[in-house]
Amino acid sequence: MAFHELATNDTKYGALSYASGRVHTDWTINGHGNDVTLAIAWSELGGPPVEASPRPGFGSRLLRQAITQEFGGYLDIRFKREGVCCTITVPVGSAEWQAA
Repeated sequence: MAFHELATNDTKYGALSYASGRVHTDWTINGHGNDVTLAIAWSELGGPPVEASPRPGFGSRLLRQAITQEFGGYLDIRFKREGVCCTITVPVGSAEWQAA
């Protein structure tokens, strides 16, 4: 759902609304023991310049609620001039559980 919201807004207003625009995504798994997290980074490039942070709408509130309340994670959205950058960090369980 988080990627759907990011992609929808990006297609309407961001980098994917331009033929030359693109999105870079990356992910890492951090931590050890029972404190393992998945961090996903989303960065828009080549789209229209971002003039100001938009007023939070339904989608961004839904995104924040899903990540922070339902998954116990962290959401960081930055509106840089070159495009929106978003980092989502969520706990994924212990390393032992992942190996099972």
